[in-house]
Amino acid sequence: GVPSEPSVVYADGTPIPRTFAHAVARRAWAERYDCRWNANDVLVVDNHACMHARQPYTGERVLHVRMLT
Repeated sequence: GVPSEPSVVYADGTPIPRTFAHAVARRAWAERYDCRWNANDVLVVDNHACMHARQPYTGERVLHVRMLT
């Protein structure tokens, strides 16, 4: 098969070694904080200070986003 382009690269386009990328991903997963949501909860995330994501969920949700600079 044809080798694929690397999916993780430095700003100059140089590929980041997969072993390093996987180590960073494992560390991020180990350091995660799972927020347990209740009705009317509010979460504020500083995009300059942390990474954020979400886990799969079921059911309905309403999401209101406000971006502050």
